[in-house]
Order: sequence, then structure tokens, then C-alpha cells
Amino acid sequence: MSAKRRSSKKKAPIKLIDRNPKRLSHELRALGFFCLAIFIFIANYYPNTMGILGRTCIQVITTFCGVKGAAALPVFLIVPGLTFLFHSIPIRLLVSASTVSFFCYLILIEGLVHQFSTQLAWPLFPTSGGWIGSTGLSILTHLIGPNGTILFIIMSFFISSIVLFGVSLKRLLIEAANILHDIKAFLFADVTSSDEESALIKKTFHALFFTKKPIAAPAPSLSPKSVPKMPPIKVNETELNPVVVETPFEVPDTLDTNAPAILDDTDLGTVMESSVDNDENSEETIEMTAEQLPIELADEESPAERVTIRSKPYQLPPISLLAAPSKVTLNKGLSQKEIQRQSALLESTLTSFNVKAKVLNITRGPSVTRYELTPGDGVKISKITSLSKDIALKLAAPDIRIEAPIPGKSLIGIEVPNIATDTVTMRHIIQKTSFLSNPASLLSVIGLTISGESVLMDLAKMPHILIAGATGSGKSVCINTIILSIIMKSTPDQVRFLMIDPKKVELALYEGIPHLLSPVVTNPNKAAATLKKWALMEMESRYELFSATGVKDLAGYNQFVSEQQENASEEAPCEYAPLPYIVVIIDELADLMMVAAQDVEQTICRLAQMARATGIHLVVATQRPSVNVVTGLIKANIPSRISFFLQSQIDSRTIIDMPGAEKLMGKGDMLYSPVGSFKPKRTQGVFVTETEVKKVVSWWKKQGSPDYESDLVEIEPISNESDSNAKDNDDEPLLEEAKTLIMSTQYASTSYLQRKLRIGYNRAARIMDTLESEGVLAQYANEKKPRPVS
Repeated sequence: MSAKRRSSKKKAPIKLIDRNPKRLSHELRALGFFCLAIFIFIANYYPNTMGILGRTCIQVITTFCGVKGAAALPVFLIVPGLTFLFHSIPIRLLVSASTVSFFCYLILIEGLVHQFSTQLAWPLFPTSGGWIGSTGLSILTHLIGPNGTILFIIMSFFISSIVLFGVSLKRLLIEAANILHDIKAFLFADVTSSDEESALIKKTFHALFFTKKPIAAPAPSLSPKSVPKMPPIKVNETELNPVVVETPFEVPDTLDTNAPAILDDTDLGTVMESSVDNDENSEETIEMTAEQLPIELADEESPAERVTIRSKPYQLPPISLLAAPSKVTLNKGLSQKEIQRQSALLESTLTSFNVKAKVLNITRGPSVTRYELTPGDGVKISKITSLSKDIALKLAAPDIRIEAPIPGKSLIGIEVPNIATDTVTMRHIIQKTSFLSNPASLLSVIGLTISGESVLMDLAKMPHILIAGATGSGKSVCINTIILSIIMKSTPDQVRFLMIDPKKVELALYEGIPHLLSPVVTNPNKAAATLKKWALMEMESRYELFSATGVKDLAGYNQFVSEQQENASEEAPCEYAPLPYIVVIIDELADLMMVAAQDVEQTICRLAQMARATGIHLVVATQRPSVNVVTGLIKANIPSRISFFLQSQIDSRTIIDMPGAEKLMGKGDMLYSPVGSFKPKRTQGVFVTETEVKKVVSWWKKQGSPDYESDLVEIEPISNESDSNAKDNDDEPLLEEAKTLIMSTQYASTSYLQRKLRIGYNRAARIMDTLESEGVLAQYANEKKPRPVS
């Protein structure tokens, strides 16, 4: 029966036409109030669109009520209109009461505006309370004084609310009394209740404010007098868990992963996140998560066992080891007057060169301030970019960078360096983003953009990155930031490092951490041999393993191994072990290219082409971005780049394929161009101190020694004679042919060998020198004549 009644109610038609003449008159009056309110609103803010009547009307209203009264008048016209619609009050009573209360309320409001206005002289200006407000205020203050005026204002407020909204003062007081009664019952009621949810809330409240310990059990050292008299509580373990976790003093969700023993498996988030200011209690919250469990060091393993991954759990370092976040004053460094002055100066400078443009937005970043302007009709972008030197001169800036257009906007950005650069710390970005909760093992902190967005880089998606920068520009700090970010959230079972540091000082701080595959390689000859003989062999062996297990990449293989281990037993153990990511850090590519350019270039190109699926990723850095060091093959296979300050525009084009890096300010100011981006994004890099690195390295060293790969440690360096021997071996087939040719023709010269053997000058000259050393040719008698054949 109930179902039938419900269905009948749903099928009943809704009456949209009401033929009640009284109801219709109410709605017409309400519609009149609405139209009048809209008319006054538009006439107030857009007077040129309402004609002579609108301008005259708003001038009269502004004269009598002031600007503030004219702005508030539409609101007080809408309220009676709503009252006509929703209240069944006699028309005469409603119109008379609403009109009187409305004008009384308006006079009092105008009086308040005039009371707090600074212009008290007569005649009044439109920005004050107007004539109505001034007259009403002066009459009230003379009749009942200031205190009486305040009392009259309060009483008028309640009267107008009762008339216009139909609010009952009696009901209002009753509801307030009921709310106070409920609060009192909640705070001081017995915590034992039949309702489990309410009982849990009450127990949480009492645990927070009436006890110093969790409510599980009192400490034995407390005397009975010191314990509050409360009834005994019987709670099971499932009830206690949410009491401890859901207190207001717990760590926020974004920082729950700071605990070293927790590694979440949530989905991979976005790489770039908006930087939102945290609460002032963020530093206190971080300190709560810094408490770690005692570390149990494993026994020393034999060299033969160090090749495999050990199963001992590691504990991640807390972010309390990092330096406290600095106060990044984004969008707060410039005063309003300074912003207006710079904008006007920029517009006047462009106008003096017959370029019409208007500044629409100003964004202050950590190192530069970007002025976003829109060019006028018919103004070419090239005309603005050609004035960079003139704009820098007018703004008294060392140099400026023009981004035309800004990606995603129809605006041109002019980036002017700040007088003072804000330091961006790693801990600041970790607190603002979901860095620790992100499951990516190779996630790294990069810095902050001009608009304040935190930049995070997942090296597994890059999949390799090329870093270039002059001395002191921040290149080494960026490498330390990448390494420190990875070891802050990844254990040695997840990521291993192969570090190559020909300068012997940049990566020496990381010596001894368990993430290393071998000691830091400082010999350029051994570094070239390590890349050629071990890295390529490791990549090939992993591909063979993937082929045998039927997977495509490292993630699929580790998933396959985890499934096999779950199904394994003592009789049929799992034959496979998980593999970690391998990050190859090359601090200075130029030193390796000087030793064995051909081998290093071929090895890097092959690793960059094929090693992504095997989990091997390259971080290549150089301070000499010339075409001899960063060759075309290397650039083509490493699409992700970071460019710090460079000396020339040619070097900038070598790294990021466009100018701009020569105009950076140094000290971490970078152009970050990840794979797939159309234009590089200007970013202020994170600053990591040596003290922070030492603290994190010390944390890992306490958990065990590194498990070096024996094959990697025993690699012999490449000899310097290898290149020359290779060239000699290449010349052997031509050497016999050249000897036969010379003996048959009795004519020998370098140009003659070039023509006959179709080789270059260098190779022909080298063959001539070899034939001379073997006694086939005599020494030079005359450089203009062919050599005599002996």
C-alpha cells in the first residue's frame, strides 16, 4: 500500500499556473522591486550604458545617499521583493512596514558611513554618508547622544529583521538556549553512552582536554588523587585506534608518510603541484614524525653475497634532518606603489618606441618578477623582443628575459631580476607537496616557478636528463638535490647509484652509503670502461631476463617476481629476485670526452636509447656545453634538459635549442625543459647545504655498509693508447695498398694518396709517416716535390 501511495504522489502533476489575483499582485510587486534593484545596480557601476535617465538617477541617489549608499541600495530593494514572494502578510501592512523600516534602516546605515568617514566638512562629498546620513546622524546625536544612537541602531536592526524576514525574537532566543544546553550536555555528560559514535567522540574530547595520556590505561606512577574521577571505560582495541589517530594534534594527511617505516602505494600524482601555504604549526608537526625506531645493523656479508639484494628492511630518514623552510615571500616583496611605478615605467618605455602595450598582471617569483602585458592592435612580438636592452636600461636591471608568448596565455612576459633572491629549501617543497606519499622511487625536487608552483621531476619518465651550467650557477647543487631527493624516499633495495666524479670533490660526500654499486669513480679512464663494460652488459642481461620471464620493463618484472614469491613454497622456491633502479650520475662529461670521446659517446647514446625499460637512467652534467662535448647524438637521445647560467647564446642553443640561458641570474636560476614541453619553464632551484647532505648520508651509513658489485669494482681502466692503436689497426689494410701503389708508380705524396685511395688528408699523412718509419720512403728533400722512393 505504501508503495502505491508513493507512486501516486510522484505521478501527480505540478501546477505551474496560479490564478489567485492576490498572489499575482504580490509577485508583480516583487518583480518591480527586482527590476528597480537591477536598474540601480547597472546604473551605479556602468552609468554610460543606461542613458540619461540612468545617469541622472544615480547622480541623485549618490548626492542624497553617498557612493556607499548607492551601492547598498539594490540589496535593500531585493529584500522587500523576497518578502512579497514568501510571506503571506497583508499587503498594506507589509508595504507600510517594509517601506518605513527600509528607509529608517537606510538612514542609519548612511549615518554609520558618515560616522566613520574622514570628511566631516560641509558640504559633504559623495564618498561620505551623504545628506541623508549626515542629517539623520546629527539629529540622533543631538537628541539621544552617542550611546543612545548605538542603542537605536541595534533596536532598528532587530525591528527591520523581524518585519522584513518574519523572524521571531522569541524563537530565536529559544533556539540559542537549546544550542547552549546541547553544548553543556556534550562537554560534561557521562562518556559511557549507548550510542557508539557519540561515546567515541566524547572519549576523544576527554582524552584531549582532561587527561595528559591516552585513555588506554593510567600510568602506574600516578596517584589516585591525581587522576580525574571518571567512570571506568571498557573499550576494545578497535575503538582505541581511531581515538589516537583522529585527534586534531595528529600529523596532516599530506605529511603522514614522513614516518620512515611507511611507504604508501598510492597512484602516481602530478609532477607539478600548486604551492599552498601550510599552517604555522608545520614545523611542530615535522618534529613529531622525526622519532624513529632503533636501527639494527646487519652482520657483515661476504663479498660473494654482496651481489644480491638483502631483505633487511631499511628506515627512511625523516625530513627533520633537512634545514627548516625559509620564509618565501612570494607576491609580498613589492609594495603597491613600487608595482605601479614599475608598470608605468615599462608602459612609458614601450610607448616612447611607438609600441602600444598594457601591463595586465605582475607575478613575483623567488628570483625574478614577471610583468605580463598585452600588445596593442598591429604590434608585432618581434618589435617588443628587440627592445630588451632598452627596457633593461629604463628599469635599471642587469638584464631581462622576454618570453613571448607565455605558454597558455595570450600575453608577453617580461622577466626582471629581483633585488634580493629568496632561498628555496627542499623541506619547504616537501611540506607543500605530496612528495613523500608519491610512490615514484625516482621522484626529485627541482624548485619553484615564478608563479609559486612546486616542480617535481620523476626521473623514470624523463627518462634521462642533461644538466649544463657555468661555474657557480648551481649545477652541482642541482645534482645534490636530485640525489638527496631520491635517497630521502627510496631504500637501497629500490634504487642504486653509479657515481662518476672526475673532479673528485663533488660526489665524495656520498661515499659509503648503501645505495652505491661501487665506490665513487674518479678516474676518467675507469669511468669510460665502467660505462662500456658494465653498464651495457647490465642492460643486456636485464633484457635477457625480461625476455625469459615474458615482461617488457622493470616494473612488470618486479610485479612478476612479487607474484612468484607469494605463490612460492619451501618445495618450490622462487628463482627470481627483484631488481632495483640504477641511476648513473656523470658529474662532468667533458673530462670523459677528452679521454675516450668515441667510446663514451657511443655508450651514452646506446644507454639513452635502450636502458629506460631496464630501469637504468642517466643524469649527465657538464659546464662546457660545446658541440664537441654535447654532440648531436647525445642531445637527440636525452630530451630532458636543465640549463643554468651559460656564457653565450651559442651554449644556450646547444642545450635548450633556443637562447635565454645566457640571461639567467645564477645561484639556482634555471630553465627547466622536461620531455614533451614546448618551452622551458623558468624555475628557482632548491638550495641544499653540505650540512643537510652530511646528516642524511650519516643516517644511511648507520644502517649498513654498501653492497658493492664485485664485477664493477674489478673493472680495469681503458688505456690511453687504445685510440691510437685502433687508428693504426684501421690503417693496416690501406697501408699495404699504399705501399703497392707507391712501389709500382715510384711516386709518393700525400695528395696523391688522397686521390687514389679516396681518404682524408689526416689519414693520408699518417700513412706517409708510417711508410717513412718503415724505410719505404725517404725523408723530405723539398716540400714542393714528391718524396723519393727508397
